[in-house]
Amino acid sequence: MIKTKGVTHLNLTVGDVRKSIEFYEKALGMTVQSWAGDKVAFLNTPGSSDILTLEQVASGQSVGSGGGITHFGFVLDDKHELDEARRQVEAAGGTFVRKGEHAPGEPFAFFTDCDGYLFELFAMS
Repeated sequence: MIKTKGVTHLNLTVGDVRKSIEFYEKALGMTVQSWAGDKVAFLNTPGSSDILTLEQVASGQSVGSGGGITHFGFVLDDKHELDEARRQVEAAGGTFVRKGEHAPGEPFAFFTDCDGYLFELFAMS
């Protein structure tokens, strides 16, 4: 078996890279770390080693829901902040889908971003 150090990044195709950056900055506090040309941006959650790559594709190419990714998730620092996180995501242009609990005391909520990608915010005990 190959041993890895985990997922290094997630690459999403998007319709408008600047609009997607604005969404992830406002909704989740991510920041742009670098660019590859003017249509590919690398974002990061401050204090973490995650990388979210946003790649703008030509009009008519597939973005958003589907494409083999069912969803991706972010762990909240404080499980009591899920309602505030929901307000921030919606204020940034995201759409609330549903909420629940994975286990008692482990709440989650699903949202879609501006391109229709489904993502989850959740808390672990």
